[in-house]
Amino acid sequence: MIRIKHLQFILLVWLWAIASFSQSESHNVGVSYFEFPFLSQTNESQKQTIKGLIWYPTQAHAQQTRFGPYTVQANRDAKIKTGSYNLVVISHGSGSSHMGHRDTAMYLAQRDYMAVTVLHPENNYLDNSAEGKTRNWENRPKHISAALDYLLAESPFAQFINKEKIAVLGHSAGGSTALTLIGGVPDTSNIYRHCATQDDATICDLNFFTRFLARYTGLAQPESNPLDDLEDTRVSAAVLMAPVGILFSNPNALSRVKKPLLIYRAAKDSVLKFPYHADFIHNHLKHPHQYVSVEGAGHFSFITPFPEAIKDEIGEAALDPEGFDRKVFHEKMNDEIYGFLSANL
Repeated sequence: MIRIKHLQFILLVWLWAIASFSQSESHNVGVSYFEFPFLSQTNESQKQTIKGLIWYPTQAHAQQTRFGPYTVQANRDAKIKTGSYNLVVISHGSGSSHMGHRDTAMYLAQRDYMAVTVLHPENNYLDNSAEGKTRNWENRPKHISAALDYLLAESPFAQFINKEKIAVLGHSAGGSTALTLIGGVPDTSNIYRHCATQDDATICDLNFFTRFLARYTGLAQPESNPLDDLEDTRVSAAVLMAPVGILFSNPNALSRVKKPLLIYRAAKDSVLKFPYHADFIHNHLKHPHQYVSVEGAGHFSFITPFPEAIKDEIGEAALDPEGFDRKVFHEKMNDEIYGFLSANL
């Protein structure tokens, strides 16, 4: 009798788990646009606007919405489903957009998260004037912190956010942004030292003038410039996808990083040269963390697959190494990110 009751209990728990999982899979997604003013402290005369999208669970009917060339299964400005949601803010790579990780944002929103995709001023597909400049590495974390200020206090979604459970997810330059927000201390002078001796694709090409000075003029190296006041203690966990790593090569640059952290490395990254970036961060972190090397992946494999109609226009960012299926990988990656966040927030 006891054995039967025990089996019945196990069966009930199993059925409850299946039902709960099914419910977490069934949420429709709402999406709303936001923007707010931002005053860059590196250029006080320049007022900027931070824009982006908020993705969230809704009980409204499923509906397709079009954003430029992208069509998403999300209901524009739908009423949010009442609840308290963990918040994930997503930082795109240099020159990219707030649509670059839309599948990850939607995947999380379908599972009772609120996801926010930010468009970084002066470092996006419309205006990339800060790319390769020192102010970009300093302003990017400030953009995310300003977005948190807005979301938690001023936005119409503030009452639905669990303020104790906030994570940042970032790709490439967005990865270094996320690492900075949880205590990493970037130093832009490391780019000079690195590019004086290494041919590190994008990083050194974007900082061509720095590389030229380092290699051909014999000028003294710039003084160390650690950006040590950019941590945001509201952030409880981070996910880095093919992050820029050389900024953190000072001896104690990673000593304050003690939050839960998941790092992805693209095994066939032709943009950020191995072993100076994701692998460097992994090897120099003293705090336990998760590290995944994705076999066959290229640097841009972490971006949501592009529609076929614009792949030629997009170019390199739409391409993957031969034999790598970005769509299949994203199904696995999004599930891993969801699992990591659910376990650590």
